[in-house]
Amino acid sequence: MIRNPVERNGTDFIAFYATGRVAQMHGFSSIYNIELQQKIEQEVVGFQLAEGQVLLYIHPPYLIPLLTLVLDDNYAGSFERWVLILICIYLIGNLFFVKSLYANEKAETQFMLFAGAFTLAPLFISLWQGQDTAFLYLGIVFWCVGILKKQDWLIGTGLALATIRPHISIALAVPLLFKYQRAWWRSVFLISILAVLSVMLIRFQGTIDFLNLLRISSEGTWFGMNPEAMPNLLGFILRIVQFPNPATASLIGWLIYLAGIVVLCVLWQRSNITDERLLGLSILTVIVTAPHLHLHDLTLLIFPLLFIVNDRIAAPLNQRWMLLPLGTSLFLVAGILLDAVSSILLLFIILAWLLLYQDRSPSSQELQSLNQKL
Repeated sequence: MIRNPVERNGTDFIAFYATGRVAQMHGFSSIYNIELQQKIEQEVVGFQLAEGQVLLYIHPPYLIPLLTLVLDDNYAGSFERWVLILICIYLIGNLFFVKSLYANEKAETQFMLFAGAFTLAPLFISLWQGQDTAFLYLGIVFWCVGILKKQDWLIGTGLALATIRPHISIALAVPLLFKYQRAWWRSVFLISILAVLSVMLIRFQGTIDFLNLLRISSEGTWFGMNPEAMPNLLGFILRIVQFPNPATASLIGWLIYLAGIVVLCVLWQRSNITDERLLGLSILTVIVTAPHLHLHDLTLLIFPLLFIVNDRIAAPLNQRWMLLPLGTSLFLVAGILLDAVSSILLLFIILAWLLLYQDRSPSSQELQSLNQKL
C-alpha cells in the first residue's frame, strides 16, 4: 500500500505528514495553519485541492516534535519510519499489558493472548492509516494497569498520554473522582504540564489556530470527518436518521457523550463488579458514546476482550476463550467487507453482556481441591 502512490496518499497519514513538514519549514507555531497544511498535501498528491478538501490534523501538538524526527521530503519513506515507531509502541504496550494481566499464566498462554491482541483488525487499520492510536492505546494500558495495581502515578501518566484523544481521556478521568482521587489530581497535574508545554511549543497564534480546528472538528462537516461512518452510537443514529442541520447531529453526539459519562459515574459509584470487568465496561462505554471515533480507535476493544478472557480461562475447559480476540477480528473484518458497520453494535452488546455476566465455571485450583475431597 505504501508503495502505491494512489493508496498511500489517501490515508490519514497525509495530515500528519503535512503538519510535520509545516513544523520543519515554518515553525511549530504554524502547524495548525490550514493553508500551509493544504499546500504540503497538494505537493504530495500532485494536484490542486478544492477549498475545504484538505485533511486536517486535529490532535494536540506534543507529538509533533517526535513526528518531525522521522519526516523528510520523501513521503513514502516518512510513512514507513512513522509506522515502525507505531509498531514499537504497540509492542511495548501489548507486552506490558499481557505480562501485567496474565503474570501467573504460562508463557505459551501469554504469547497466544499477545498475538491475539497484536493482530486485532482495528490495530492493523490504525497502522494502515498512519494514525497515532498507538499512543492512545499505551495510555489506556498505563491507566488500566495503574488501577489494577493501585499505582496513582501510572494512572495519571496513562490519562495524560490518552489526551491525544481528549474526549476519551476526559471520560475516563471523571470516574476517578469516586475511587481514586489522588490519581485524579496527579493526572490533572501531568495534563497541565502537557498543556503548558504545548502552548509554549505552538505559542499564541498556534493555540488560536488549534482552537479553531477543534471548532471545525466538533461540527463534523469538514472533509474526512464522516460522522455517519463512525462505528459508535452516533454513527448508527446518523445512518438511520438524516438530519437537515449538521449542528443537530453534533448536538446529539455531545448529548450521547455526556450520557456516557453519567453511566460511567453510576458504574464506578454503585457497581460491585470486579475491577477488571469494571475497566472493560468503562472502556466499552467510552467507545460506544464517544462523539468522534473511527475504525482505528476500535483498537481499544483489546482491553474488554482480554479482561473477558482473563475472567474465564482459569477453568481448564475454558481455554477456548483465548480465541476471542481472533473471533472478534474475523467479525470486524466481515462487517467491514460487507459494508455492515452497524453490525459492530451487536459486538458491543455481546461484549457488554460477557463483562456483566460473571463466569461460574470452577477454576483449576477448585477442581483439584474437589478431587482431593472426593
